[in-house]
Amino acid sequence: MLFFLYTIGCQMNEYDTDVYRHFLYQYGFQSTEDPYMADFIMVNTCAVRDKSIKKAVSFLGIAAKIKKEKPSLIVALTGCASTLILEELKNSSYIDFVWGALNQTEIPNKFSALLAKKGFQKTDKVQTQHSVHFTKELPIIFGCDSFCTYCIVPYLRGHEKSLPKDYLLSELDKAALAGYKEVLLLGQNVNHYGSDLDPSLTFAGLLQIMAGTYPAIRFDFLTSHPKDFDIQILRVMQNNPNIYRHFHLPAQHGDNEILQKMNRGYTKEEYFELITTIRSFFPMATLSTDLIVGFPGETDTAFGHTLDLIETVQFDMIFAAQYSKRPGTPAEAFPDQIPETTKRERINTLLEAQKRISKINNRRWIGRRCKLIITGKDQEHHFFGKTEEEKTVSIVSDSLVIGSEVSALITKIDNGSLIAEAWSL
Repeated sequence: MLFFLYTIGCQMNEYDTDVYRHFLYQYGFQSTEDPYMADFIMVNTCAVRDKSIKKAVSFLGIAAKIKKEKPSLIVALTGCASTLILEELKNSSYIDFVWGALNQTEIPNKFSALLAKKGFQKTDKVQTQHSVHFTKELPIIFGCDSFCTYCIVPYLRGHEKSLPKDYLLSELDKAALAGYKEVLLLGQNVNHYGSDLDPSLTFAGLLQIMAGTYPAIRFDFLTSHPKDFDIQILRVMQNNPNIYRHFHLPAQHGDNEILQKMNRGYTKEEYFELITTIRSFFPMATLSTDLIVGFPGETDTAFGHTLDLIETVQFDMIFAAQYSKRPGTPAEAFPDQIPETTKRERINTLLEAQKRISKINNRRWIGRRCKLIITGKDQEHHFFGKTEEEKTVSIVSDSLVIGSEVSALITKIDNGSLIAEAWSL
């Protein structure tokens, strides 16, 4: 029996999909890249933008056609946008299972009951199709209490709920035994971790325990809300070289008036101050961010402030999106909505500016010696690795193994990619 899982959205959605994937393995399923071959199809949805919902609706149309030809096919609709999509569909009778964001580490009983009803049973012979264990995604907190005015996530994923420290450490024990090389700690806002636990525990405290206990694993985390970033995190990172010197700090905008309308809780000056502090600890740290263009009331001057933001910070990477109305959010009713043509023009301008900045940033790496962890290969003797700052580097070698570490010298840039040679004292 074969399954096809179609995931749209963030890393939390990727984690949710992975929970379903491993549960299906227990029932004897194997994965396929061809939905037309599948006996089970799941569409895991995202509600952050209207474009994501349209993608899900489009793929569900394909699933409906497949089910007409194969009535035994099981179709599942999951994720943040599941209820919104059901309202859009003219016919949802072909969908066998509907569930929102998982927001937990276990499969809902309704899903296992569906499989049992269809005649599937758990098997002792579980064969996954992961030949190399590399990255494990580990949520540490579910939900969100920030309530940015443009965002629907708090209404769909609910209030914040931290996972207990002992549970997380037991998951790390399993990851270490399975041979995972890195762990990505997930949360809509990891900086809020532990305030709801008794006794409470800060994210910095959790990070210290994890990195100190598992020095052979490299750690990264998403997402840090700039208004809640604890400087103690930087001190923990100083003491633990197995934490990537990479910071994803969603700025969302560079204009103070827009930031206030977004309910972001900081000014651009405070954001700049945080970046300056990070670079005082880690001058070579890589920085990425999320940005929204075309938020209601965004003037040419306000958009110019976002351009000023990326010029000042010099991000290594940005993830930019056009503002999309989300049902039930305060910003849906804001006046001065921006025309789609203006949004497209502005996002193209922003992306072109960042393309130039990224090229400049790459040049500072030429001539630098670094320690790479090998993450993959695309052809014989051609490998990819990550620096301690999570910068991707290409390297040619006859003897590298995925998951191993190698000292390297970055020598040049080729088609935008950093190229390195193996180096030793």
